[in-house]
Amino acid sequence: MAAPGALLAVSTPASAADSSVICESSGNHYCIGAPNLVLYDPVVETVSGRYINDQAEDGGVRLQLNAATSLCVAAANDGVDVVLHPCSGGEGIIWFQEESPNGNRFESREFSGKFLSGASSENSQYQLKDLGANGWEQQFTISGV
Repeated sequence: MAAPGALLAVSTPASAADSSVICESSGNHYCIGAPNLVLYDPVVETVSGRYINDQAEDGGVRLQLNAATSLCVAAANDGVDVVLHPCSGGEGIIWFQEESPNGNRFESREFSGKFLSGASSENSQYQLKDLGANGWEQQFTISGV
């Protein structure tokens, strides 16, 4: 087990058997979801989430949707929202996965110091926030299938 704050690059093969659901560790425990598998659509908090393939990439991970392997969870170009981008490139699709005492955090490679954050409200769009932003869930559990 790594010390809190240590960056971890986790790699798993991209197959249905190795997919995971990534959910908030506290609050309402909403999961990373994408109701519409459409390029540039919002990534939102859902009850069940999407199966995600955790792929090693350039010192971090890509969070690739199992149902549409060309789409990844990404920082939007505005530096605020989290959307679906093509998995074919760009720093917005790379996340530094960091183990924390209550789960995992995902820091944007493109927007250093900004973390995947949920408002703990169903269907709310995930955003990028500073670590410890008040009212935002930033720690996640990863459940394999």
